[in-house]
Amino acid sequence: MGITALSTEENKRVRELKNYNILDTISEVDYDGITLMASLICDVPISLISFIDKDRQWFKSHRGLTINETIREYSFCSHALAFPEDIMIVPDLTKDARFQNNPFVKGDPKIIFYAGVPLVNKNGYGLGTVCVIDSKPRELTKDQLAGLVALAAQVINLLEMRRTNVELEKVTIELEKRNTELEQFAMVVSHDIKTPLASLLISNEILKTKFAGFLGKDGSNMLSFSTNSALKIKSLVDGILSYYKEDIETDIVKKFSLTDFFTSLEQVLVFPKPFHLQYNNCGLYIIWNKTKLEQVFLNLISNSIRYNDKPVAEIRINYNEDDAFHYFSVTDNGKGIAKENQQKVFELFTTLSKEDALGNKGLGIGLPTVKKIIEAYEGSITISSEIGAGCCFSFKIKKLSLSKAY
Repeated sequence: MGITALSTEENKRVRELKNYNILDTISEVDYDGITLMASLICDVPISLISFIDKDRQWFKSHRGLTINETIREYSFCSHALAFPEDIMIVPDLTKDARFQNNPFVKGDPKIIFYAGVPLVNKNGYGLGTVCVIDSKPRELTKDQLAGLVALAAQVINLLEMRRTNVELEKVTIELEKRNTELEQFAMVVSHDIKTPLASLLISNEILKTKFAGFLGKDGSNMLSFSTNSALKIKSLVDGILSYYKEDIETDIVKKFSLTDFFTSLEQVLVFPKPFHLQYNNCGLYIIWNKTKLEQVFLNLISNSIRYNDKPVAEIRINYNEDDAFHYFSVTDNGKGIAKENQQKVFELFTTLSKEDALGNKGLGIGLPTVKKIIEAYEGSITISSEIGAGCCFSFKIKKLSLSKAY
């Protein structure tokens, strides 16, 4: 193999090493535990996890040495990487022409014995070694060599987990960036739509009030159609703004009675369809974001009424708590949700029913908003349901204090 080919391959190896983001990182227990085990298994004073950079040898963990790196020219491990499939063992470095004049052999720490297992990744590149060192000539038993090989495999596992985590972090950052851009886009578009939409609704109202006699039946119908369409768009825009709006503030975290909360909530629920709301174990005071909790329950209860096929919508709310969380459930006697669709209801703009009990088509924003609020407070929400047997939404939300700032 020519010099150019060797240089190209070495550049690839160094790039592969840098992909792990391991160089110059701080000490970690997992790696230090491996060098401890290496010293104990082989009964040596010095053990290292070394990585071979372009011009240096850097130690992720070093037991028995105080230095963190050496220049590559003096590295024994560089020689080990020349044959990455083999264990490099030098019983007496003073008798090996490659190392007789090495300053670490001739001077402190007067290294005499070296054994290193190359760290070879899944792409076949040697990154460094797990090595043991002594100041006297010696050999290792088969069991000691097997132990070193096992420890080297563990280092590779740690490296691969590290690279996976780094890649996941990059993906997470990119997703957060895109989500932020999407939120900004939605907010701008929604705000830009609201102004002309309000003008359209006002114009339609003026036409209806002042010029109804000139419109005729067909004109009135067209005007009603225009107004209804504008109201649907307004509802969609308001839903988008509600979904993306972040207004979790300290001053709206307050102490309030759950009984009073549900009583006042029941009074604002106005539906032509009859319903009965029952809340159990709610005679308690809680400290939480009342505005957000209202938003959650208005969505859940409204859905229980709107998508109910029984003469009377029966809705039961239960509450429990522990030291860390509030637990709520909302159970109804409605149509139920098929198992294969139960997670879809939390997807933005996804609707399962063509129309609700009032003849209106949902926008697919309510339940995604509920899920987003709950998860913002370190909670979670689940569904239990069968077709024809109603539905139960159970969720937990982290407890807050009056001084809690979210």
